Amino acid sequence: MVDAKQLARLIASYGIDTVVINACRSAAGAGSASNMARMLIEAGVKTAIGMAFNVLSQTADIFMNNFYRTFLGQGRSTLNAFYQARLALKSSSLRTTIFGTQLLLKDHIIPVLHCSKASLDDMCKVTVIELSLSFNSFTDSQYEIFCGRESEILQLEKWLAPSLKQLHVEAS
Repeated sequence: MVDAKQLARLIASYGIDTVVINACRSAAGAGSASNMARMLIEAGVKTAIGMAFNVLSQTADIFMNNFYRTFLGQGRSTLNAFYQARLALKSSSLRTTIFGTQLLLKDHIIPVLHCSKASLDDMCKVTVIELSLSFNSFTDSQYEIFCGRESEILQLEKWLAPSLKQLHVEAS
């Protein structure tokens, strides 16, 4: 049996940049000892995606299919692929449980991305470029696809867009 911290160090020792953990509560709590995604970052992995809570299999399937299609299939950044996958969850929120019950869930908040500060700086540079390429295609009614800070940052970008030469986003 390998403990989580040993596993995180082993993965990081191979120089793996991005780890996606398809498991319930694999990114639970910011300071939690059970937060595998955070342990991976602390061990030296640049980005780690996990689930903050328990997740239905169907939710994980939708997220993973869309994440990998965008990340590997389209060659987009980790951050962009993460947002696209969460967007797919939000745009089709009807889930079927193992008992066949239909539920309308707002489970797009369950996947969580952790990253090192250096990785965040790199991702923000790439993502600003990706957003600026398609920025004019967003309408005000499409802001609802973004939640929380994502929406605030997009609104800030739209407000600054006419004079925007470079945007640097700091996060803590």
